[in-house]
Amino acid sequence: RQIARRIGHGVLPPEPSLAFLQETLVERRTIRSRKAISYLTLRSWRSPIRIWQIKALKSLKAHIPVEMPEAIGAEILAEIEALVGISAFRAVVPVPCGHTREGPCLSVEIARAIAARIGVPVVQAFATRPLKGSSHPKENAKRPPLVLIRPVSDPVLLVDDVATSGAHLEEAVTLLKQYTGSVLAVAWIGG
Repeated sequence: RQIARRIGHGVLPPEPSLAFLQETLVERRTIRSRKAISYLTLRSWRSPIRIWQIKALKSLKAHIPVEMPEAIGAEILAEIEALVGISAFRAVVPVPCGHTREGPCLSVEIARAIAARIGVPVVQAFATRPLKGSSHPKENAKRPPLVLIRPVSDPVLLVDDVATSGAHLEEAVTLLKQYTGSVLAVAWIGG
């Protein structure tokens, strides 16, 4: 409520910032499951201001600030280091963006930041097929299935920026596990 009062009622700050998201997203480390696939999420939306957070994230994804992938990557790495250690991974695989305008994809940029810090390659294992429309879970059900174009046999860290229903992560892990027995999936924001 304090945050909603500071922001104002229904008015998004003129220039959404990473600091706004870092301050307002709830730090909630959660292991979620979808069917037989488990994945880690680090933050979740704050109900009273979720709409503003989503608008801010969409705006930031349209023009990704240089510091954003590095900050998110550092947060993910700190959690992974505490849970299993970073030496377990030989590659970082980004979940492909589905509803992104032309330009950088946040999950790819986060994967690059993580890979650079731990000294492993980024493997673009999935075909990228940008779609028009919404990334709402109901619309996402209509998207074509992921296509694995580069199988990875080494243990991988699978990275996504947002996992609303977990369907994208479930599909990606299922495809990757055909070639590697070790996939740890993580999304910055869950739910």
